[in-house]
Amino acid sequence: MKRFQMFLLAAVALFGFAACTQDNDTVVGEKTTMTIYATFEKGETRLALGENGTTPVWEAGDKIYVNDVLFRAFKGGDNTAFSTMEDVLPTGSYVAVYRGEQSENAISAVQKARANSFPKQTPVVAAGEDIEEGATLSFCNVAALLKFKAMQAGDYTFKAVAGESLAASFTINSDATVTFASEGSSEVTLEGCLAGKTYLVAVAPATLSEGLEVSVGEELLRAGAVGAVLQRNTIYNLGELGTAEYYDWGLVGQHQGWELDKLTPMFATATENLYVAEDVTFEEGGFKFAKQGIADWNGENTTFGAWKKSEGKEYYDFSAEIGEGWYDVYDNNLGEHANNLGVADWSKSYDVYIYVAESAEWGHKLKYTIVEHGAEVKLPGEEPEQPETPADPTMPELPAAGTKAEFGIVGSFQGWDVANPIAMYSDGKSWFVAEGVKLYKDDEFKFVKGNAWDASYGLSEAGRTEANKEYVLTTDNGQNITVEKNGIYNISFVANDSVGKLYYECVEEYTNLTVDITINNKANWSPLYIVLKDGDKFITAESGDLVTDSKYAVSGDYIGSSLSYYFVSGDKKSDLANVTITKNGASVVLDENVVKLVFKLDTDNTKQWWGDVAKIHVWNTGTSFDTTWPGNEMVNEGNYTWSIVVPSELIGKTIDYLIHNGNGWKSGDSKITISAEGNTVMSSSINIK
Repeated sequence: MKRFQMFLLAAVALFGFAACTQDNDTVVGEKTTMTIYATFEKGETRLALGENGTTPVWEAGDKIYVNDVLFRAFKGGDNTAFSTMEDVLPTGSYVAVYRGEQSENAISAVQKARANSFPKQTPVVAAGEDIEEGATLSFCNVAALLKFKAMQAGDYTFKAVAGESLAASFTINSDATVTFASEGSSEVTLEGCLAGKTYLVAVAPATLSEGLEVSVGEELLRAGAVGAVLQRNTIYNLGELGTAEYYDWGLVGQHQGWELDKLTPMFATATENLYVAEDVTFEEGGFKFAKQGIADWNGENTTFGAWKKSEGKEYYDFSAEIGEGWYDVYDNNLGEHANNLGVADWSKSYDVYIYVAESAEWGHKLKYTIVEHGAEVKLPGEEPEQPETPADPTMPELPAAGTKAEFGIVGSFQGWDVANPIAMYSDGKSWFVAEGVKLYKDDEFKFVKGNAWDASYGLSEAGRTEANKEYVLTTDNGQNITVEKNGIYNISFVANDSVGKLYYECVEEYTNLTVDITINNKANWSPLYIVLKDGDKFITAESGDLVTDSKYAVSGDYIGSSLSYYFVSGDKKSDLANVTITKNGASVVLDENVVKLVFKLDTDNTKQWWGDVAKIHVWNTGTSFDTTWPGNEMVNEGNYTWSIVVPSELIGKTIDYLIHNGNGWKSGDSKITISAEGNTVMSSSINIK
């Protein structure tokens, strides 16, 4: 694949420049009749900013039109493949355009905010003399881009004081220059900005004789006193806009090092008494709420956390049920009562809300909820009740068989791409049907109308569904539909304005579905055997299965599972390690250059008796070697000796660990600095509790 280096222009000086990252690597695409490549010509352009915070990139599923022929991106990147399935292909000279979420060539007067990135309505164009299979099209931005940090939530409006057009339709000339219509809007509004986030908004290039006004809602933030020239393909940083509204409390936890002077802030929202810390990824160890301005952990009213009773315990740590409503806390729920809060899945990003409810005997009563990032939140007392739907709702008559429905299917298996749902067709009787849909166990999906989220049909309650059973669906806060097994499905759906019905059948179960473990055999062992275990259960033979072509296939039933493995060749045996199986398989490396942690026990030291099993729990390494409790099983080397392989990236670093036998005995917390030769810990050095 030919790649182009993109040279960035310095932003014309209104203010300084900085940027953040947003990228999507969902793969979209089917068989193609023609493939081209798209890159960027120059400047600060287009849809999402790459990992360096400056370079723009395409995103998977993006659509461009070349002489009005639709091409779609397979994956994201600054230079990526676009393919078409049209019967008529473009040839010769070409004009190409990315329109985003709009049908016409125009800069929209109303754009949807995307934190740390460009609105989907930002158009780019390209033109050239030759277009053929494998050609590379070099795109350039139509718009100028205004960058700002929103210090308060709301819709931000940018207005040319003297009435120059900031949004208008345009035509593309043969050399990719752009001519804007003489009439257009002097205002552009970016909808749905959240406090504390950085945004970009696209505007038409213009010479603003009396400058630019900025407002949020009805509040004027900045008056246009000085003229400015906005050039195409350039980012102008307007800095912070609006007045920051912080709550008195923020978040302190493992994710920010438990530092009271660096709280994750909670910003005011457009709703009175409602505050949010948005897009937070927590770490094991949990978090609490802490008051702004507290310098140390010995001060009064420092933190508050969980207060929840359990059988046999008055207070205990717990994980909040994500998206399951509001929890009560008090701002003086301190000391031994202030247990850490947690989440069930530490790998996801969350929004944490606080609602100031009322004063009470135990101090100021607050309510908090945790939802997955971007999920809708209802205020306490406003949570929607599950809709009452008839057992067999009245459905409309269907058009003739073969007629395409206005409904389609979107889901995790196609990247939740609402612009390109799986099509459904009338059976002429009772259902719209999509045949041959390939789904894996725990894939999720919903039904949408008109390629938009305005009306999406889901379950009244979240959970797995069974094939060959009819379900009633709702548009009122409908939950994702989850399948229970791998297979090829025929999915049937019909709906009225608010209620739908679902029926699906598994026409072929993946009883032999496999995924590959790819093995990088750096040690060049031959023949190579692999031993795989799921807990105590052997997946391979106890002595291992032969590996061919550096791959070994495992059942698709293990997707999402963590398996332990080691390699055998003759009298050589690698150390035990773990691998997580995904839909795309997994990768492991066989490397003889290993660093070991070895623990040797005295035979007569009963306080260190482990039986036949020893496990190690490791944290604070900043690598994948970190483990959740109960940790990883170590290899029993006999003679009261156990070992585990340590990643070479830990050489020279000090890590935290404890060891235990999984049956009641465990050491105290310890530290060790990893040497290049490995480490041996004798019984006298083990931290006995």
